[in-house]
Amino acid sequence: MNKCYYLSGFMGVGKSTILKKIKESTQLSCIDLDASIAEKHGPINEIFEINGEDYFRKLEEKEFFLIKPESNLVALGAGALTNNNIYKYILDNKTGIYLEEEFQTLWSRIQNSDRPLAKLGHDYVEDLFNNRKARYENLHIKITKSNLNDVINSILDILAGKK
Repeated sequence: MNKCYYLSGFMGVGKSTILKKIKESTQLSCIDLDASIAEKHGPINEIFEINGEDYFRKLEEKEFFLIKPESNLVALGAGALTNNNIYKYILDNKTGIYLEEEFQTLWSRIQNSDRPLAKLGHDYVEDLFNNRKARYENLHIKITKSNLNDVINSILDILAGKK
């Protein structure tokens, strides 16, 4: 394993959950970008509330490029691909994995959460989803399975070079 792969997808798709389960069951080096940011800079919802989204996106880019190359799997925040530098890096290295899910399913998972952008309401979040979808879909690998174990197995196959 010499490639780092990046899990991407909209809020509520399960990036952090999947990463945690893979980390618990393997020897792989797994990093949750949002958790890394929160560990160093405080809760993400507070960063958004106090400093705004633009400030958060700058922190996100800084932390992204600090990730060690020997990492195997990184869960990105839902908006990470809106950063052109992050997006280009992942496209150039052909290491993006898009976890696809329908908006209504995602909305049902996040509508009552403490996610800063979810608090702005259904229409705002649906617009975000639609605006980000093209970048997600441009990633080289797409996983559409909805069963958690199937998704995890697909990712493990990718990491093992089987897909």
